[in-house]
Parts: sequence; C-alpha cells; structure tokens
Amino acid sequence: MILHTATLLRGSLLPSPDHQPDDPELPTHIYTSSWQSWGFAGTTARGKPQPRHALPDVFAGEFHRGGEAPPGESRDAWCGRNSGWFCSDGFAAITSNGNSTHGCHGEAAMVDSAGGPSLVLGMLSQRSNFSVITADRDLEAIAVHSSYDGCVASPSSPPPATDFCWLQLLEPHNYKDEIMADYLDALGAHNKARAVAQPLSIGWCSWYDYYEKISEEVIVNNLKKLQASKGNFDANVVVVDDGYMTSWGDWDSLKPGLFPSGMKGLASSIKEAGFKPGVWLAPFAADKGSQIAKDHPDWIIKAKGSKTKPANSANCAKGQFDWGFEVLKLDFLYTSCLKGERMDKGATRAQAYGKAMAALRSAAGDAFIIGCGAPLLGSVGYVDGMRISADTGPTFAPTFPMPWWDQANLPCLRSMVRNTLTRSQLSHRLWHNDPDCILLRDTTKLTEAEVVSAITVAAMSSGMLLLSDDLSKVGASRMKKIAMVTPPTNVPAIPLDLHLRKMPSLTQLICTDDSECAKGHRNVLKVASGLGTWTVLGLHNWEGSKTTIHLPEGGVKMGRRHGSVVDHGHHCFYVWSGKYKYINTLGGALDIGVQLDAHGSEIVAMKPVVPGVGQYIGSTMHFTCGMEVRSCKVVTGKERGGEIEVEFKKSPAAGEAGIAFFFAPIPPSEQERIIIQINDKAAFNAHRIVASIPEGLVVAVRVQAAKAKINLVW
Repeated sequence: MILHTATLLRGSLLPSPDHQPDDPELPTHIYTSSWQSWGFAGTTARGKPQPRHALPDVFAGEFHRGGEAPPGESRDAWCGRNSGWFCSDGFAAITSNGNSTHGCHGEAAMVDSAGGPSLVLGMLSQRSNFSVITADRDLEAIAVHSSYDGCVASPSSPPPATDFCWLQLLEPHNYKDEIMADYLDALGAHNKARAVAQPLSIGWCSWYDYYEKISEEVIVNNLKKLQASKGNFDANVVVVDDGYMTSWGDWDSLKPGLFPSGMKGLASSIKEAGFKPGVWLAPFAADKGSQIAKDHPDWIIKAKGSKTKPANSANCAKGQFDWGFEVLKLDFLYTSCLKGERMDKGATRAQAYGKAMAALRSAAGDAFIIGCGAPLLGSVGYVDGMRISADTGPTFAPTFPMPWWDQANLPCLRSMVRNTLTRSQLSHRLWHNDPDCILLRDTTKLTEAEVVSAITVAAMSSGMLLLSDDLSKVGASRMKKIAMVTPPTNVPAIPLDLHLRKMPSLTQLICTDDSECAKGHRNVLKVASGLGTWTVLGLHNWEGSKTTIHLPEGGVKMGRRHGSVVDHGHHCFYVWSGKYKYINTLGGALDIGVQLDAHGSEIVAMKPVVPGVGQYIGSTMHFTCGMEVRSCKVVTGKERGGEIEVEFKKSPAAGEAGIAFFFAPIPPSEQERIIIQINDKAAFNAHRIVASIPEGLVVAVRVQAAKAKINLVW
C-alpha cells in the first residue's frame, strides 16, 4: 500500500453559524511559517494573499516543499498553495479581531498590544512526517495534514504513526509573552532542544565580502582585526565559509596554494588567537563534477525508478570536527529529504531527515552546529543555532533582474530583518536564532538607516551576531554601534504587533532589578540592584519614506506591570541619536511618536521618574541602558541631599568618550550642589545639565576611563 497524506483535523473557524461581520471572536489574522530557514514567516490579514517566493518552482520549488495536502479533489479543496489558500508548515496561529479591546482588562492589556482570542495549532515534532496547516482565504475553515511521501506500507512493515498535533484555544489577552509560548515550550521539551546547551556565537564570517574568493591570508588578516577589536567587539568565533574546497562534496580537497597550513593548521591558528574556529559545509549536497559524485553515483537521490544506497555524509562533519573546528555551519540541509527514490521505501522524508541529522549530531560530538536551509521543526534537538531567514544582502530588497517583490529566498536585508522579528519567539526555546550576518562596510547599497535597523533587530532579538566584512573597510562609527549591542542580552525582545502585520514595527524588552518581577516573563532582563525597572523599545519603519511610529501606552507604562507606581513622567533615552527627552505623562493619555527615516529604526529606553530619588538613566555604552552596569548604589537623606554611585563593567568604545545620564532630584537653582567623582577623584567640567524636569535635573557625565566608577553627589 502506498501512502500519501493523512488528514488529522478538519473543521470550521467560525464562532457560530449566525456570526456577525463585526463579531470580536471572528478570525482576522493568521501567522504562517514556511518549512525551512529561507521561507517567509509572518502574519497576514484575512482576505489578503499570503506572501510567497517570486521565482518559478523549477528554481525554488524544492526550497519550500515541506508537508503537502492530499492529492486529487481533496488537494484542490484544501491546499491550493497557489490558489489563494493560506498554508503553514508545522505550526500556525490564528488571532481574532486584534484591534479590539474586547475582554481586555488589567495587566494583560499591558503585555499584549493586539489581544483577541486565538487558536494555536502545531505538530509536537516532525520526526515521522512533514505536516502542513491550511486555511481558506476568509479564515472560515482549517485542516492539518501529515505527509507520507508515497512510502510503502505492508502488514509486516506498518507506516509510522503521525506526530502529535497540538491544538490550543486562548481567551482574549490571557496568555504569556507570546500567543504561541505554551506550544513552543512544549515543542522544545518534547524534542530535547539544545537551546542553552552552548553559549551564543558572536564573531566573524567570511562569506558576504569575499564569497568563494577566500584564502588563509584573508582569514588571518581579519583575525588580527578581531583581536584588535577586543573590548569593543568581544567575538568568540571565526567562521570559514564556502570557498575553501575544490567542489561541493569534496570537502577535504582544498583549493591549491590558498591554504598552505591546511584546514587543521588554520583551525589551530584561530584557536591560538582566542576564538573558536568554525567552518561551513553542505554535508548532503555535491557538485555534479565532484569526485564524490563520480565515485558514488548511487548515493545521489534520483527520480522514481532509480536505485540508491545509503550515503556516508555524516563523516563530512566528523572530518571537519577532527580538523579542530568547534563550530559547524551546516547548509542546504533540506537536500537530504528531497522528493525521489530512496533505498528504504517505507521511510518518509521526515524520517530520512531525522536519521541524517542524528548521524551528523553523533559525528560532530560537542561542536556547535548551526543549521541552515534546514527544515525547522525536524531540526529541534539536533542543532544549537538555526538560520531563520533567507540570506541577507547588500541591498534592502532584491534588485533587477531579480523580482523585488520576492518574500522568501532571494538575498536581501528585508527578508533577514522580517524573519528575525517574526521568528524571534523560537530563539532560546528551540535553539539560538541565527539572523544571518551584519554588513557594516559602506561599500554596500544599504543606507545608514538600514544598517542601523539590521543592528537593532539583531540586538533586540538577542540571537547570534556575526559580522561579515573585510574588517579593514569598516569605519569607527559603525564599529561603535556594534560595541553598543554587545554583549548580547540572552533575552529576546517581544514583537508587540507580531500578530497584526507582516513586518512588526515594535519590539519590547523589560529590564528590572526585581527578581520577583522577572519570574515567569521571557522578555525580562535581570540587571544590577539599584537600577529599578524600565522598558526598552525597538521602533522600526519598514515603509519607503519617513514615517512616525507611535508607541502604545501598554508597551511603555511597565511600572503598572511590575508593581504600582504613581506616574511622574518618563525619562527617555534615544540610543542611536544619543539624546535624552522627558516625556510628561502626568494624568494624561500617552501619545509618543518617533519619526524614522525609510527602513530606519530607533531604540528608546523609557524609565519612570521616581521623585526624591537619584536615578541612573542610561549611557552610550550599551543599548539596554543597564547591562553595562556592575553595581548601582543610591543613598538619600545625606546632609548634602543624596548620592548615586555607579560602577561600570563595560568600557566606552576605543578612542571614544562614553556619556552616562543621571537624575538628581534637586531644582535648577541648586545645580551648583552637584559634585562628580570618577574613580574616587573629583572630575571638574565632566558634566552638564541636559534637562530640567518637574522633579529635578538630568545630568550627563563624560566618561573616558575603562570600567569607571562614577559618584554623583548633590
């Protein structure tokens, strides 16, 4: 018996047969995710077309061929990947009337700016089958299908049972940091995710400046630049990307004369310089003209009717690991489960992929594995990091002759930032997200605003962070920006409007010194005692012209979420512009707008003003305005008034002075009372008053010393 597809669920999404068009429980948006790293992930409104790849299937079809709906009439009725139906691989979320306040009350309204009752569907694994969730354009009907890929079953060899399917209904505003949180936590636990088994990779990759034209000299030259950047950019990995081998598949055949020390020697040099050596390979792919393809043609997946034998691809990873490479960037992993004839006719494509990944994981030992071009759900438990977007590129959108409207696999910054935002909820649950590399050099076609957006999205999502430039081409101003987002927080920010639009425009990170407040909240960063509680917001304008982004009241007034605080206004520090602004929110509705350039971003740290108490507001040393601080002590009731002491664990960027902002609760007429000490020595002319607000003065202090201690006395 030949098996194709099992339909696990089919039903209506309508709340009642006599529903009204304005029913607050009527589905309005659907979050969909593609099968593997490079495809679209995001939210689409009811009635709108789901974004898809723009290339013909002959070029890109196999990139996106995950689960499939039943063939024949049922397929026409339920799937229609190209007939206007929504299709999501592995999991999906359907939300209802996201702009309604129906059922919204209490602190839940502060956490989620969209709201609405929701439905989450997803497979708890993809070890047995690749699965797909389909819904009609009007979000009235839904189905879940698991693919058997034409595998052959018999009484002596029964088909594998389908993976478990998760279905969860959520009341309005009655969920954790993210609608899919419970599902993703269960998915990670069920598959023994390696999310925190290894630390984040921060460093440099050779690909996006040199592409295949690399050599040992190129790697060593950039290695020296990285060493010189210690303190500003504390990298821990150097990745040798594609281009070292003569052909894909012949991984141990190096290009003549370009790697005189051999790959083992190069790995040793990287390690001696203080970095983990990393290397790229595509273990399940080979060039047609490669020696391995000539020697083992029966290893290649072929069309129906051809015979194949099991390949020995796992030894690829073992070979690189034996060379001394501790980070393995494994690309084009989906090629292990292409449609075609296999030796084991009773195995599904998902089972074949699982066997392949288990072999790689075993061969690679303790190496940090980065999956790329990989089926997402089938990789959980095998990889430490995962590319979650298409390649980035030197332009914001694809350029002619490529279709600029492509939403999937063509290299560009737009695809990178979109998927980094829309898949941020996967990071630190299933693996460390790899948003792809940051391009800093000014020889690309990216604007300054677009470069800042790439840095902002990567920083707020707290995934892996790799640069990919000839570092001799990168100016000091852009390296300073990278210095401001390292070290990473290890806490992903939450996109507040993930379930409202294709590209989220608001992300939120909470910083607090209150351990109790931090419990149970995934987007909360624990900071040094004495710093208080505040929110860090990422604001993004993905339009092609200047636009004002408005901050939602629920996303800002976090004092009401973390304890009752009487409103005395907010300190606002705009990280990329380096400016302070007082926002008067006393007794009135909050309406804050930030104007951003086309494709631009800003980070705003907003801290509630506490009257009568000195406060540390933030600095130009770290985007969180707190993670740079080792300790903070606030003293009130002294004879002179009060004192705040801040000791930094981070230094200003090399050759730069840092600026730290403080609040002193005294009137302007008494500003002469302010005394500044840096490292226990009086610092004259080191400060200036930048703002006078109803509760006191805001003071900017210039800091040049490394890991300084500042005392502000009033």
